[in-house]
Amino acid sequence: IFYWIAIVVWKELATESSNKNGWQSNKFPLTFTINNSNIDDSKNGGEDMSSIDLVILGIVMEKPQSAYDIQKDVEYHHLSRWTKISVPSIYRKVLQMNEQGYLESSIVKGDKFADKAVYSITDKGRAYFGQLMETYASQKAPLLFDFNVVITNLNKMDREKALDLIKKLRDNFTASAKSIDEYAASYPDIPLGGKAIFEQQRLLYQSLLEWLDKFESQFRGS
Repeated sequence: IFYWIAIVVWKELATESSNKNGWQSNKFPLTFTINNSNIDDSKNGGEDMSSIDLVILGIVMEKPQSAYDIQKDVEYHHLSRWTKISVPSIYRKVLQMNEQGYLESSIVKGDKFADKAVYSITDKGRAYFGQLMETYASQKAPLLFDFNVVITNLNKMDREKALDLIKKLRDNFTASAKSIDEYAASYPDIPLGGKAIFEQQRLLYQSLLEWLDKFESQFRGS
């Protein structure tokens, strides 16, 4: 959701998962999108500052990893549900960041497999990581909901069908909120940041349900 928070929390959860092999987000229904995956910052040498950069840097700050393992980490934690990133582009991005000096590679001998390049963060990469964190934390975070196009077109529907669609929205919000509560209860020992994200989601769904109740009342009276 709020990307800059999600990245910090994801790092904690990734560590938790590697230690306990427990935390995954495939059961965690997220329906919100923040439209801030790229930032054009002329102060960064005209370079496009990308959320994927922050994802990669956050991962290798935990421990050096190969490009393949970085991509698998992202897939395992379903990070694309938290923000707009393209998982298939991660490998290419790792190579690019290595060329830019944000990462450095070393060849590690494989036991059963071929040697592989393992990437770690450089001082330049740490500075860039800090810059990205500051940038994402400081910018506006517009919430984009796909279901808003349903709301804006309800007046073009038969009233009974429109009310049925409102009910489907409510059922979806309620089910999603319940899943979050159940998932949070399953992992009571996750880090504080993870608990904060669960609470954030719970409050967002609660607010959406209250908003929908108010809208439905106004719609029925219109």
